[in-house]
Amino acid sequence: MLRALAAVAGAASRDDALPLFTGVRVRSVGAALRLVATDRYRLAVAELPWAADTDLDVLIPATLLTEITRQAGGALELALHADTNRAAISWANAVVGTALLATPFPDETRHIGTEGDARLVADADELLGAVRRVGLYADGRGALAVELGDGEVRVRGGGADLGEADESVKATVTGRLTQHYRVRYLTDALRVFAGRRINIEVKTGMHSTVLTAAEPDPDGVDLHYVVMPILPG
Repeated sequence: MLRALAAVAGAASRDDALPLFTGVRVRSVGAALRLVATDRYRLAVAELPWAADTDLDVLIPATLLTEITRQAGGALELALHADTNRAAISWANAVVGTALLATPFPDETRHIGTEGDARLVADADELLGAVRRVGLYADGRGALAVELGDGEVRVRGGGADLGEADESVKATVTGRLTQHYRVRYLTDALRVFAGRRINIEVKTGMHSTVLTAAEPDPDGVDLHYVVMPILPG
C-alpha cells in the first residue's frame, strides 16, 4: 500500500506555481479508494482497498503523502480522516494532518481502461535496466526510442556528443510501433513495478502509454502509470 502511495505522490508536480498539479486527488470509488496525481507529462492512478462507506473526494498535498510513506515505514494499515478543509492520516500512534488544496482536478479516466495500438508484456527490472543503460546516451532532450518488434522491445538512444546505444529485452509483443520518451519519466514509471512483470499499452501519435502490473497485486492494489510520449528528435 505504501509503495503505491509513494508511486502516485511521486507523479505530482513540484512546481508551486501550478498548485493544481502538486496534489494527490483521493476519492472513494465503490469499495476502493482511488489516488490520482499528475504533472501533465505523466499520471499515476492507484486503487486501494477501502473499508469505509463514506463518500470522499479531497486534494491532499503530494509532499505530505511522500513524507508519510517515509514515516509510516512498515505500517500495514492507514486511516484517513477528512472534512471540507483538512485531512489527516494516522497509523499506530502517529497522526499527520494538513490543509486541503481547494482546486478542481483533471479527469484521469480517459487514460485508463483503454487498449493500445500495440502492447507488450515484459520483466520490469530487465526493461528498467535497459532504459537506464541506454539512457546514458539519450539525446539533448533526455529522450530515447522504444521499438516494439517480434518477441522483443528495443531501446535506442543517441546524441551528437555521446554516441549511440541500443539494447533489446525479450517480451511478448502484439503489434509493431516506435515511441519516444524522456528517460526520467520512463525510469520512474518502470521503477514502481520493480520485481514484477508489466503490461504496457502503447498508442500511436501523441497519446498516452499506460503501464500496469501483468499479474494481480497480492495486497489488492491496482496501479496504473501513464507516460506521455514526445515527438522524435
